[in-house]
Amino acid sequence: MVVDMTGSTRGAVLGLLLVVAALAVPVSLDGQEESTSSRKPSKEKEDPEAATPAEIRKVLDAWDEALERGDVDGLSDLLHEEIVLLPQGRGALEAREEVLESYRALFAQYTVTRRSEIDEIRVAGDWAFVRGVESFVLEASGGGERLRTEERRMLSILRRGEDGRWRFAQAMTNRGPEKAGGGPKSRLPR
Repeated sequence: MVVDMTGSTRGAVLGLLLVVAALAVPVSLDGQEESTSSRKPSKEKEDPEAATPAEIRKVLDAWDEALERGDVDGLSDLLHEEIVLLPQGRGALEAREEVLESYRALFAQYTVTRRSEIDEIRVAGDWAFVRGVESFVLEASGGGERLRTEERRMLSILRRGEDGRWRFAQAMTNRGPEKAGGGPKSRLPR
């Protein structure tokens, strides 16, 4: 059955998925499922198709490696066909080609190094949610100017495709909270 949803309906469904996923599988930073006193041991067999935080981390690492190589094809392979990016200070990028064109323009001028600290990974069926902080170092191609972006909070949603591969479906970034004296608080090594 195919359901045609309006943008607002699709947004409401995605919001509901976020709530459901947030309640789904608590995962600690070391990638192990957290135990909770209210969670009873499951008598069901483990789902061999269930993703682990380690699988999601591999996708995150592949993204960072493609960024550092300036590899647009490598990034494309990690994007869901219906990708939506919500970058800090810019309008939404709502098509794979629009996202890739943005990276082509970036790679034409800079080499990119991304640093991130993952706070949480939650997996719920064919959806995974990643929360953390990131920053970028941009070095002008051919030397010269070196820029470091401010640290930003990030939330990424990955979706497992019919081929079993995880790809970025949505992602957003925003500036972190201000520290005393102005500027964002830093959690990443400089």
